[in-house]
Amino acid sequence: MRCRHCDIYLNAATALLLSCLVAAGAAYAAAGDPADTGGPRPALAPAPAFDPAEVTQIQLDALRTNTLINEGIALTFRFASPANRQVTGPLPRFVKMLRSPPYDRLLNHQEVEYGPLRVEDDTAYQPVIVTASDGQQTGYLWVMSRQRDGEYKDCWMTDAVLSTEQPAQLRFALSAPLVNGPGAPNHLG
Repeated sequence: MRCRHCDIYLNAATALLLSCLVAAGAAYAAAGDPADTGGPRPALAPAPAFDPAEVTQIQLDALRTNTLINEGIALTFRFASPANRQVTGPLPRFVKMLRSPPYDRLLNHQEVEYGPLRVEDDTAYQPVIVTASDGQQTGYLWVMSRQRDGEYKDCWMTDAVLSTEQPAQLRFALSAPLVNGPGAPNHLG
């Protein structure tokens, strides 16, 4: 026969243990996993300090580590230019677009090969070849602009991402030599 007092203590101990586990889980989630340096960084937002190469890398890192609640896609949307957001937003529409071909290959991808970044005045072009989670490769061209005014003045933001399912076409752009001189595009990277 079980003791009624033992049941009360057991239930109280179980409740205390569960509340400790919940509190520890919440504290761990708030602090983040110190070993996980590649996950989406929700605090990131467009800033003049980020150059076009960093903007591309922030977005691709976010998409590589996208979660079931679309944190990576939300971070990527944060770096979309206001003009881009007018076409692709609001966020639920942007999520649907990124979960559909050809952009779905960016989600949780294995690897990225960055081509030479080209900057012409306030416009930047970053070719990349992405190896998707299934091993297939797709080429993308990030098109960014430095915002001239408003909330994002002097921030580099993404205007468009163009895709090609024939990365060999983009591989040529990745290996093409850059020409410097008067009238030639500037480049970073």
